[in-house]
Amino acid sequence: MCKADNKLDTEKCLPEKLPYRKISLSVDRQVKQLQSRGMVINNPSGVEELLKHVSYYHLEAYFYSYYKDPKENHKFDEGVKFSNIWRDYRFDRRFREHLSHALERIEVSVKTQFVYHLSQNYGAFPIQREHFKNMPNEEWDNLVKYLSGVDPENREVFTKHLRRNYSIEILPIWALVELLSFGKISLMIAYISKRDIRKAFQDTYGIDYDLFKKWMDHLRVVRNLCAHHLRLWNRRFITAPAIPRSIDDPYKALWVRPIQYKLENNPFNEHRVYNTIVMIDYFLSKISPDNSWRKDIAVLIKKYKVDVARMGFPQNWENDKFWGL
Repeated sequence: MCKADNKLDTEKCLPEKLPYRKISLSVDRQVKQLQSRGMVINNPSGVEELLKHVSYYHLEAYFYSYYKDPKENHKFDEGVKFSNIWRDYRFDRRFREHLSHALERIEVSVKTQFVYHLSQNYGAFPIQREHFKNMPNEEWDNLVKYLSGVDPENREVFTKHLRRNYSIEILPIWALVELLSFGKISLMIAYISKRDIRKAFQDTYGIDYDLFKKWMDHLRVVRNLCAHHLRLWNRRFITAPAIPRSIDDPYKALWVRPIQYKLENNPFNEHRVYNTIVMIDYFLSKISPDNSWRKDIAVLIKKYKVDVARMGFPQNWENDKFWGL
């Protein structure tokens, strides 16, 4: 028996990796493979056409919920149809579109707050070491290197103008932020030193700064999933969104907490996307109070009739007037 006392020993104890021998299958063989695994396909030629544009491997993320245990055998539950998979895929695509629209509003708002408060306190070039004291040295060095090389070919008209007319190493903050990813903004927000700036974020969004940082990091993950067209609707996040200890009504009662799942024998948990939806809607309520985003999400769910338990929704959610159904 292999015993591991440290990381190197653990790696030695891992089973030997197999050579990768899987071959590329033509679309007609992909359809036959699905049928051999128990999937009901009423229109094989139609499915072949779909697989020419949405790959088998991309759709496999949607197969998993319908596999029998043990799932690694890739055998479908009795009666699973390709139409079930295609419905989930189409719903997820529309769902990501709705989330992407909301995330754009949040990102633009947060970037605006970031630029305004840093520039009001420090001027056009606030990205200085003393303003981000707690950022680890390696992260700071990487950040400065990255910021110095933003748009090196001056593809944007405004960067070309600024570099041609001014002696600058890094673009002024209001120009720079237009070219930064949400991930870079979230990184800098996490390490802002000045208490007054942190409080300004708290006052704008109505939540404490530590929670705000955690939510920014979670939304960064969600944004990347949307940008890369990855399965989102029934995803189990590795890290669950932080649950607020204090927040405005009506959001206070909406959060799904682990203990509620235990009481209701719900097999899913707070790592699902339901709490993410509530979080996003909370931000939108601060940015655009009269928006219809949450109702649009509810209508979309009703249209596609997906299993909302797999999204982490609580029982009888649609009866809550919050959703506007």
